[in-house]
Amino acid sequence: MGIGPEVPEVQSKSDLNASSSGEETFLVRAWDFDGVTVFEEDELQALLANYSGIKISFAQIKSVASQIEQYYERNGFLAQAIVPPQDVSSGIVMVEVLEA
Repeated sequence: MGIGPEVPEVQSKSDLNASSSGEETFLVRAWDFDGVTVFEEDELQALLANYSGIKISFAQIKSVASQIEQYYERNGFLAQAIVPPQDVSSGIVMVEVLEA
């Protein structure tokens, strides 16, 4: 426990690809963002690069939203990332970002 903000542990693609809980997974081909004005979309795409092109679980989607929120916070902004109910059969996952 140190002084300063905690840096989230980044998982490798191989760690992310395995769902240990037996949860259903789906292939994420790309991320789409709605409501992002503070950053370029490319920045968020780079942040989520380890989550693209692999199968992930819905539980891991929560981790993605949390990483986006932490990215905003580390850069001095507040935001809430929400992954609304959606059809992910195309492999494109929409994340709504509510910037404060």
